[in-house]
Amino acid sequence: MRGENSAHLLGWHIEGPFLQMTKRGAHNPSLVISAAGGLKTFEEIYGAENMAFTEDWLMSDSVETGRVGVRIITAAPEVDGVLDAVYELTQRGIVYSIGHR
Repeated sequence: MRGENSAHLLGWHIEGPFLQMTKRGAHNPSLVISAAGGLKTFEEIYGAENMAFTEDWLMSDSVETGRVGVRIITAAPEVDGVLDAVYELTQRGIVYSIGHR
């Protein structure tokens, strides 16, 4: 049972697959890809329904419906298509974190 003031999941932090191959760390090389389609690629990989659509850090939707989404994405900015998606991601309230570059 979850009460009104209880703790709850605020969203997901996704790391990859849009990473530099030489800086991928523990990520499987066969899963490292570009984001050639920009935002569309992010939606295809993570699932459009799993991504936040509005900036709502109070997470009112998740509290009422139990639905949470991607809230932080770590990706390498020099990977093809990543920078093309950053503006729209941040407008949705998704934090873009530079990593694996």
